[in-house]
Amino acid sequence: MKPKITLCLALVLSGVLLGCSTSNRHSATASVLNHGQSAVEIVLAGHHFAPPTTVRGTGDVVWTIAARPRSNSAVEIAQVETHPDGRITVEIYSCQYVASEWARLGPKFADPGLKQEAMTMLDQILRIP
Repeated sequence: MKPKITLCLALVLSGVLLGCSTSNRHSATASVLNHGQSAVEIVLAGHHFAPPTTVRGTGDVVWTIAARPRSNSAVEIAQVETHPDGRITVEIYSCQYVASEWARLGPKFADPGLKQEAMTMLDQILRIP
């Protein structure tokens, strides 16, 4: 299953780089110095995501991405985007293995609780000193 999760993570990262967004996206502003990657990692672990991968993009934007299994053929992927000006965005995607490919599920098929969980995660990241 590990290659499948890696593929799904790559698809999500590609979507990020192309500017994709869904309704499970929530953002706020915080001091990057006060709310660094360790806060993000703590919150991701608290929501049962695997240890994250961090990617630095153009303009010093940092994406932290982690996945957790939902079943043998489904994963949820959390993406935390941290901007140099302190803005932080949290988004959770659902991916399902269908036939022979991974597909990103739209809002009608994804767990409706993911939107609330993304907002909760953002709040938790902002509260960690």
